[in-house]
This record gives sequence, C-alpha cells and structure tokens, in this order.
Amino acid sequence: MANAKWSPNDKQKQFLEVLKGAESPMTLAEVSEVVGYEVKSGSINTLIGKGLVVTNDTEIECLIVRKDNGKVVGQTKKVVKAYALA
Repeated sequence: MANAKWSPNDKQKQFLEVLKGAESPMTLAEVSEVVGYEVKSGSINTLIGKGLVVTNDTEIECLIVRKDNGKVVGQTKKVVKAYALA
C-alpha cells in the first residue's frame, strides 16, 4: 500500500498563515479572534507532530467575573500554550 502524501487541511493552512504574520507566539484565543471561529488544539496537534509548529507555556492575566451580575471581582493568572512557526 502506498503512503498518501500529507497536506494540511483548510483550517490548518489558515492557522499557519496567521502564525506566519505574527510578530510573537499566539494563543489559540488570539488566533481564533483573527480567523473568526474557535480554533481547537486537536487540529493543531498534527502540525506540532509534523514539526511545523512549536509551543511554549505563557502566563496570561484573566479577569474573575461573577456569573450572577457580571461584575469583575478580581484578577488571576493562567498558564496557556502559545504557538509559533517552527
């Protein structure tokens, strides 16, 4: 059986294009904002496995918002992945 040549799907291509134009590594939330839909890590893991994308942990500040009234009651820090072209 012959091996099929792999190529990225449309969403992966779009993800790569966004990273190509980025000045620094981007989180999935930042990429999602640029492309207009939620980018999930599942489709990006293939790009990492192929050596096209690298990740590093980055710390971001998040607002703590009450669900009942929507008021901001504080801030916290969260560690998330940031993605860049390899």
